[in-house]
Amino acid sequence: ESLVETVCEAPDFYALGATGKDFKAVMISSYRGNEEHFGVHMMNLGEGRKKAEIYITDKDNNMTLDRVEYFIGDEVCQTLKLKKYALAYIKIYNV
Repeated sequence: ESLVETVCEAPDFYALGATGKDFKAVMISSYRGNEEHFGVHMMNLGEGRKKAEIYITDKDNNMTLDRVEYFIGDEVCQTLKLKKYALAYIKIYNV
């Protein structure tokens, strides 16, 4: 059994974390009036090399792959830019 704790400290942003057999994921929604950059700090990802796929849904994108990043370690901080009424989905795999 895996437990996921999700904490969102920014007003008008909401986050949901999930873990599966082969990946971990975070979904973040924005209800802010302005386009903003914000940080997403993820911990307890497990050791080893990781691949993070970042998808964006907003008025111009429908789960569009925004970028792919690679990192090593149990913890990472991602910087995202979201428009008003936008959704970000970060999916993390071991590679």
